[in-house]
Amino acid sequence: MGIGCILLAAAFLILIPPARELAVIPRASLWWLAACTFVLTLGEVYLSPIGLSLVTRIAPARIVSMMMGVWFLSSFFGNYLSGYLGTFWGKMPRESFFLLMFALSFAAGLAFFALLTPLKKAIGYGKQA
Repeated sequence: MGIGCILLAAAFLILIPPARELAVIPRASLWWLAACTFVLTLGEVYLSPIGLSLVTRIAPARIVSMMMGVWFLSSFFGNYLSGYLGTFWGKMPRESFFLLMFALSFAAGLAFFALLTPLKKAIGYGKQA
């Protein structure tokens, strides 16, 4: 999941050069957008299935369905937050906006990596069955 967030951060870095280009010339290649979408999709592949698997593995059997609902509820709040962050699009330079998105995504990725050891202990990773 941390790799997925780092890939998300990389996707935002990909958009900084065309943001600079658009500030000077009102045209930019669509390949920037294709590259960003490709990296975002890779990040999603690392994030979503792993998260769903983690929820089903960690949650007690009697509340797995509820925890899956909580997982999707967290997606709702994440999408709501992204809408709020989108309000900064018109309030700050484009480069700064993408740097902000990069910083938030990268920080989330680092948080996942920082929590890796306690999470492995919580799920009993590496223990013999």
